Amino acid sequence: NKMNNNNQMEAILTILLPEVIKEIMKNENITEDEATISFYESSLYSTLEDEESDLWHLSPKMLYELYRQEKHIGTIYYPREQ
Repeated sequence: NKMNNNNQMEAILTILLPEVIKEIMKNENITEDEATISFYESSLYSTLEDEESDLWHLSPKMLYELYRQEKHIGTIYYPREQ
């Protein structure tokens, strides 16, 4: 059921996003507002919102590493499932 999946995805993101933003704040030494805006403007966030990407199962630390890659080198090397 698509509606159910959307609710589950929203619930996961509601828990996950603040943790990723905390990682950004801590590692980039920026405010919560700056971290939030920067993360929401990233292509990583757009990809994370896509349930098919399966990125939502990664840890906040791993998601931060992907965010950092995007911000610092302009490319994200997504982990591949083995």
